[in-house]
Amino acid sequence: MRELLTRNAMLERQVAELRGQIDTRGLTKLKTPRRPLDFTKYVELFFILRFTKRRVALKILYLGWDYCGLARQEITKCTIAEKLIEAFMNCRLIEESSDIRFAVCGRTDKGVSGFSQVVALTLRSNVHDGVGVIAPDDTSKLYPPKPEIDYVLIGNKNLPPDIRILSWSPVPLDFSPRRDCISRSYKYFFPAVDLDIECMRLAASKLIGHHDFRNFCSSQVANGVLNHERTIFKIEIFDSDADKTSLTLCLMCRRCQENRITKWRRVISIIALYNVYTLAEPLLFFEPEFENMNWQSSLDMFPDRRQEHYFAAISREAPSSKEFKRKSILERPTDDALEEKVRKVENRGKLRVARLTGHQVVCCSCVYSTMASAENIDQDIKIFYKKLFPCDLLCKWLSCGSKQPFETLSRREFSFSFAGDVYLRYQSFGDPASFRSELVRTCPNKIDIGAVYSAPPRLQRSLSSTTFVPEWKELVFDIDLTDYDDIRFCCGSANPNAKTAVCHRCWELAKCAVICLERALRCDFGFEHILWVYSGRRGVHCWVCDPVARHLDSAGRSAVAEYLTFVHSSDARKQKLKISSLPEPLLHPSVEAAADTLDSHFVKYCASQNLLNSHFPDRVKLMLQHLPPDLDSQRNVLFDQWANREEDNSDSTVKRWNTLKCFLQSEKRDNVIKDIILNTVYPRLDTNVTNGFGHLLKSPFCVHPKTGFICVPIDSHLIESFDPLTVPRLNELVSQLSQANTHNEVASQHLLAYKHTTLRPYVEFFERFVDRLSASMQLTSKSENDVDTTGIYGGIPSLEVV
Repeated sequence: MRELLTRNAMLERQVAELRGQIDTRGLTKLKTPRRPLDFTKYVELFFILRFTKRRVALKILYLGWDYCGLARQEITKCTIAEKLIEAFMNCRLIEESSDIRFAVCGRTDKGVSGFSQVVALTLRSNVHDGVGVIAPDDTSKLYPPKPEIDYVLIGNKNLPPDIRILSWSPVPLDFSPRRDCISRSYKYFFPAVDLDIECMRLAASKLIGHHDFRNFCSSQVANGVLNHERTIFKIEIFDSDADKTSLTLCLMCRRCQENRITKWRRVISIIALYNVYTLAEPLLFFEPEFENMNWQSSLDMFPDRRQEHYFAAISREAPSSKEFKRKSILERPTDDALEEKVRKVENRGKLRVARLTGHQVVCCSCVYSTMASAENIDQDIKIFYKKLFPCDLLCKWLSCGSKQPFETLSRREFSFSFAGDVYLRYQSFGDPASFRSELVRTCPNKIDIGAVYSAPPRLQRSLSSTTFVPEWKELVFDIDLTDYDDIRFCCGSANPNAKTAVCHRCWELAKCAVICLERALRCDFGFEHILWVYSGRRGVHCWVCDPVARHLDSAGRSAVAEYLTFVHSSDARKQKLKISSLPEPLLHPSVEAAADTLDSHFVKYCASQNLLNSHFPDRVKLMLQHLPPDLDSQRNVLFDQWANREEDNSDSTVKRWNTLKCFLQSEKRDNVIKDIILNTVYPRLDTNVTNGFGHLLKSPFCVHPKTGFICVPIDSHLIESFDPLTVPRLNELVSQLSQANTHNEVASQHLLAYKHTTLRPYVEFFERFVDRLSASMQLTSKSENDVDTTGIYGGIPSLEVV
């Protein structure tokens, strides 16, 4: 016991001696935790509390086109102010960024540069007294005073090359670079190409003085800004160089009694039309003017040479000639007057306006043949979003795979469409409750879903294009029956008297698309979680939700779309791929499997559209044109036989196809048969929707704005029995809720309200799909063989309304 006490006393003496050495030498010995070896380094102790602080103003120069503006922002650190604070923290001139009272002279937005911008902040100081010095009453614990820190030299060593500190000045504690600024000058550099300089100078002179600049600034009516009167003291246009190839516009604004600030957007609007041109880069916040400032520069820095380099970069030449087709500025449309903007703000919230045509109310949300009022239609949509729309289930689907609940939902883009082609893009919500609340409040006619971005889409306008980028999105496909109008004669453009956008005869094309793409996506690509959704009018949408599909880049999505494309849609659909000239072994197995799968559907579709009927010789000619050139004689013989018959019916179409098929088989031209089948009923994809991240797709369970049908999910295994004409409509669902007489129960349990309507089987099918997807996301660490890939989620049974 005595030995332990002796050993303890000896160790305590050693610790005391080491502490004394630390206090006298100012050095401490630290181990580097990341190195397993006994490697040490010495770090000098630094006590910032033993220094004074000082309020200083910095005159800085920066190029703004690579930054998101001057002021600090919560959603990005790519700002001038953030780089300044980061540099001063690295050189230990700042301890906490919240205590520096950072202020700027003139806020510049993204893309605007500053040549003499002034900022004020509180930094560490070496002196104990003077202008702007903040020192404690007891200075005995401070380090001895030294010559003041060279803020210019130290700051520039830690700043990026496109941000420079030119000089600094001590300022009083109550100094504000924004309020104490006497004047601000802006300069704009532009090429002198075919410009009437004298006319420009005459127009500029009319702006000098006190005027109302409401047409030269962004509208802030919603924020209560109605006064747009400002004073401009000086506008000059002069040559920027000796060759007189470029010009400079200099604009000076002085402080008025109300201390209003001239914004950079107003300066841009004076120079050009802000909504037409993007002219931020040549605009410079050139120089502010202050009184009683003692600017001090560093003798070790030579900013003049760097300024010449920056001036040369900013004054680079613009395009030397105008566009070929140019519209005069005076002939271009103008913005709304201030009174019109005020009226629009007052009427905001009344965007959904129905038009009364005769005795029929036509609304963008749906078309009713009954004599309903616009108020009733609005009420139906509000009831649907409040009690029937599966908002929680939809958000769960869009958030599958998130580490935190609804973590990716806040970065998912939504778009709301209203009457009169009014739409709001880049909407985002943090949870299902806020999503439903916004739906009930605004009652949009249509909901579209986009990609997941790196930041919430509602902040898109304040972010740069390099900061706000899409991260992932489901692999989507859009099948629109209008792309088949060259072979769709019942409801397409070939039949202007058609009363519906789709019928049972042309819906056969949508069935073929679902069957063919389902097989290819599962068998050829190995995707498991594929959701099919009826578009509500004349098409289907496909959402591939596998993690691999979600994170495909644009090149990968384009490759998948190209692999699945046989007949191009849109204007290029007539440029069909011909496989009739290929030898049998060269036909891709996927193409051959698609032709075999679609054979029976092709015969059924030919009969329904009378493609080989004698009463429609143009259709017969359309089908026979698929025969290769070496069979021209047989094509002419068949056309003469089939196009001149007086009596005909749908059965004759089937018989004629069998005759043509037997003839081609006898000639060993099976590829010609497959070519005819695939060019007729093979899925025609809109590849633009699939390739990029910017295209949005209609949300499941939203209301189609033209028909009132609900965009319900489809069980691909029951696609043969799916009838698009029996899909629930908006007015039918609201009526079913009323007949169920359960409004009191539904009002408190909106998640169960759909069970009282014909929407129930579709919601339950979607719920099973989401549960499977969520379970699969949680088992990503297991082998793919352990996950069931049959894709059987259960069918959609018939349901009687209770």
